[in-house]
Amino acid sequence: MIEAAVNTFGINIIPDNDEQRLEALRRYQILDTPPEEAFTNLAHLIANYFDTPIALISLVDKNRVQFKGNVGMPGVKNVERGVSLCSLAVLSSEPTIIDNPIEDPCLLANPLVHGKFGLRFYAGAPITTPDGFNIGTVCIVDKKERTFRQKDKDQLVRFAKVVMHDIELRLAAQKQREAEEELSRVQAQLYAALKVGKVTPWHWNIPMNKVIGGPELADMFGVDFREAADGLPVEVFANSIHPEDQAHVWDRIHTSIRTGQDYMAEFRIVTQDHEIRWAIGRARVEYSEQNEPIGLTGITIDLTENKKAEQQIRIKNEELITLTQELQFVTDTMPQLVWATEPDGYAYFFNKGWLEYTGADFEKLKGYGWSELLHPEDVEKTHKAWQVALESGGTYDVEYRLKRWDGQYRWFVARGIPMRDNSGVIQKWYGTSTDITDRKEAAEVLEQRVKERTQELELKNRELEQFTYVSHHDLQEPLRKILLFSDLVKIEAAEKLSDTALVRLNKVTDAARRMSNALRDVLDFASLNKEEHFSPTDLNEVLGSAKVDLEIVIQEKKATIQQATLPTIRAVPQQMHQLFYNLLNNALKFTKEDVAPVIKVSCSQLGTSDLQAHPELHQEKSYYKLCVQDNGIGFNPGAAEKIFGMFQRLHNKDAYAGTGIGLALVKKVVLNHGGKIWAEGNPGEGATFWVLLPED
Repeated sequence: MIEAAVNTFGINIIPDNDEQRLEALRRYQILDTPPEEAFTNLAHLIANYFDTPIALISLVDKNRVQFKGNVGMPGVKNVERGVSLCSLAVLSSEPTIIDNPIEDPCLLANPLVHGKFGLRFYAGAPITTPDGFNIGTVCIVDKKERTFRQKDKDQLVRFAKVVMHDIELRLAAQKQREAEEELSRVQAQLYAALKVGKVTPWHWNIPMNKVIGGPELADMFGVDFREAADGLPVEVFANSIHPEDQAHVWDRIHTSIRTGQDYMAEFRIVTQDHEIRWAIGRARVEYSEQNEPIGLTGITIDLTENKKAEQQIRIKNEELITLTQELQFVTDTMPQLVWATEPDGYAYFFNKGWLEYTGADFEKLKGYGWSELLHPEDVEKTHKAWQVALESGGTYDVEYRLKRWDGQYRWFVARGIPMRDNSGVIQKWYGTSTDITDRKEAAEVLEQRVKERTQELELKNRELEQFTYVSHHDLQEPLRKILLFSDLVKIEAAEKLSDTALVRLNKVTDAARRMSNALRDVLDFASLNKEEHFSPTDLNEVLGSAKVDLEIVIQEKKATIQQATLPTIRAVPQQMHQLFYNLLNNALKFTKEDVAPVIKVSCSQLGTSDLQAHPELHQEKSYYKLCVQDNGIGFNPGAAEKIFGMFQRLHNKDAYAGTGIGLALVKKVVLNHGGKIWAEGNPGEGATFWVLLPED
């Protein structure tokens, strides 16, 4: 094989765009493929038309010329590019005619002309792709001299166009086969995802009053699956809805048809076995050009398992309330004096016994007011024991004399224990003060009961937290599959789907994406309540990670992000990622039409005088001032506080997608780190978000 840089011609045969030309050739996936009848027949037709012994359909690769159609050179599949005259023909958009190759200066070293082959005539027209790349030639070769008229040239060009057309048809047929195979695979995956998520799609043709659905819909509503596939009147499905829910469902449907708003209703279904199952229906109305309702396309999701889980939560909550009431009852009826404080020792609860024994009201006892009733000789040791317990987190145990309502002092033993969270941080202090004059032993029983109740409440709280996480995860998983496979269908098989099918698929995707985003944002917001580990965090790396997550949106909107050097601070890395991600996402979302977004991220050290302007911050700490500025649509200055509220939106969700949680999450992250955030903006002038964060 001759290297591309070596050739037998007197001129350079490698055009400047050869890399692009080769890329165009390989796009057709035709090199090194078996002989095909269509191209063989074309080669024979060309040979017959021009009455020539050799006719070739050639493809000019990097180092060789391959013959896809071959008449007159049996057994020859390839010729070196530096030898084949087709290498010259692809250099021009016009036919290349060489009627005197012996004297042609470019061919003085060519072995086909001056060797045993004896080439004496060559005519080749380039095979040109629709985007202008010459990937090969249609050529005729003769070992005797001949003349070539203008009409012969024109006909050779026509043959080249026919070959190019056949190559395009070949590629289209191949892509169609691949698309059909992929569509079949994706449809199977989508069906599996819907089945796993217990999501059942359906369509109601309103003029024909036919609801069409798959076997899952038929099974859910107890109808024959063949009839469901052909379509049944909507009343057939409505009859399976619980009688108490039918009016509600119909009202939602009629409201959606009348207003154009999306339909959503939660209802119960009574199965043929008289089992009650819960479901939620979501759909969007379709209208004709005359604005007449013609269809309702949507999904029904089986919520039975979720409802059972919710019932378990309600039961647990009721049990928790009962336990709380029981604890209150126990503390109020026991002879001991029961109390509770915040982690710093500030007393916020005294039982009925405290009030009756001391004769004082709660306002006098709260905080540290109760210590004023101690015997003067017991004040110091009591305060010292309490301070040691608070600092060490150990059990508080002390004996003291406490003044009764009638002025008499009685001896009490005070015992307190801290209630800790999963990470060992003290949340509350619970304790008792027991009159040890005649009831010392009863105090031990009470302390044990309080400890058991505290542990039980802590356990139930952990179970509820775990259940919340699992519920969000289980709801997200089927939604991710719906989005994944719906996008694959749209990207890879859109040309094969009908317009109606694409509309329906888009509606399924939009509904799933909105639900997924809402679930994700709510879970992210709730997760900020957890105690997390602070560590040195490079904000440059965090911002880089956020840009990677938003890479597709940045590319689609042709956005520019100008970034200054950012500092390293002590923070929770994941929460910092949420902060930058949501600020960038907000700027990319609210952009002007036909204006490329420009987002500037800068940072400076907050000076001492500037810090004094923010008295709510710790005046002894060092702070950085971050600025995220965009050139988007801006906002009314009067909404500067509103935008940080949960589920607050300044725009219609159809104009700007989102859940209304992102900026609320940003504010919560900033507050978690002891910082401050505010926003400035004007309509049409962009928005600026200022963030103050402590260095340590």
